[in-house]
Amino acid sequence: MTAGLDDAGGFPGADQGPLVMPSVSAADVECLEASMLRVLFVCTGNIFRSLTAEYALRHVLGAGSSTVVASAGTEDFPHVVKPVVGGYLLARGLDVSQHRRRTLTAEILRDSGLVIAMSTEHRAVLAEYFDRRDVPLFTEACGLAGEPLPDVDDVVPDHETNPVAVEAHVRMTIDRIIELTPRLAERLVLRGRDNAEIPAGGSASSQLRCRPGAKRAEAAARLTRFRLVD
Repeated sequence: MTAGLDDAGGFPGADQGPLVMPSVSAADVECLEASMLRVLFVCTGNIFRSLTAEYALRHVLGAGSSTVVASAGTEDFPHVVKPVVGGYLLARGLDVSQHRRRTLTAEILRDSGLVIAMSTEHRAVLAEYFDRRDVPLFTEACGLAGEPLPDVDDVVPDHETNPVAVEAHVRMTIDRIIELTPRLAERLVLRGRDNAEIPAGGSASSQLRCRPGAKRAEAAARLTRFRLVD
């Protein structure tokens, strides 16, 4: 059985082309800067799920955002990003060729504000070894019910000899993370607005932009629009 193929026999998202995701406005960036958000995604090897979430969120927030987005893996092993992952991410508009994996440490956690686990085993590691029991799953951080994003070997028992099923699962997972990332970005923007303190001497317009509830509908609309490159 070939997992993850669509009715036409192709991989989900394979014909969609690079995804151009919306950037957060200058007003949203100003509010995020005031709250100094630091987001850390955690998975096992830091070469697939947390990697995708890091680059997707950074892309959505845009180059002007001061929010620090990072990722790390719970397993201390010199993993490398496989072509099946890097190639598909590039096809979706995310170049991860410069990525260098990191092993999760207490120091990395101390420097992070919002920590997000990509699956349940990562949340368990964070609780058991780092005493972090407040970590949401990725889907929960996106405002949905808790849903683990399993690794390839959890879903494809014969992953070493079944590259078609492996590729299908990788693409499906990447598509899911990219699909949900604007929801996460929207929630971060609103959280930044709610927590932001207006700088001394700030203009009336900047106070309005950072006031809880100000222009939330507009921010949501910007962050949930997708445009595909022809």
